[in-house]
Amino acid sequence: MHQLGVKHDTKEEELAAFFETILTLMQRHDIESVLPSRREAYQRSLREVTACGGAFLSHLRGGSFSCHVISALYGIKSLLLQQHYVQAEERYFELSIGNAPWPTAQGRKLTIFTDEHRRRTLQTLKRLMTFWKETVFPRFVSHGDQEERLRMRTDPSL
Repeated sequence: MHQLGVKHDTKEEELAAFFETILTLMQRHDIESVLPSRREAYQRSLREVTACGGAFLSHLRGGSFSCHVISALYGIKSLLLQQHYVQAEERYFELSIGNAPWPTAQGRKLTIFTDEHRRRTLQTLKRLMTFWKETVFPRFVSHGDQEERLRMRTDPSL
């Protein structure tokens, strides 16, 4: 598991350890603490993240991502740790926008992720980010969000 302050040899290893920690926390999360109306979606999300998370971590550890992608992921990790969720979301969208193929560096040759692989990788990243934001470090972006969460927790009809 990822530990703050522990040095890793590469950014890729550090990123893999961080996202693996979130994945592990997500897998261990008590389903009873999820709102009943969201349990089915949470369980589906967990299955998909578990299925794709291993490949995502393998690609990180194996050096499959380009410097551009690693830099963006590192920025997202740093922003999540600082609880700057809006900026982390902006970095995520910058990474995900565009129709160009996603280049990756494997040794000296350049390979291209398929659109489906890129989509699954980005979905996994987004789900890990959302879990971190909502569960690991709960913090609300606006006053309106706080009021809505309070209403959802106190209104028995919901």
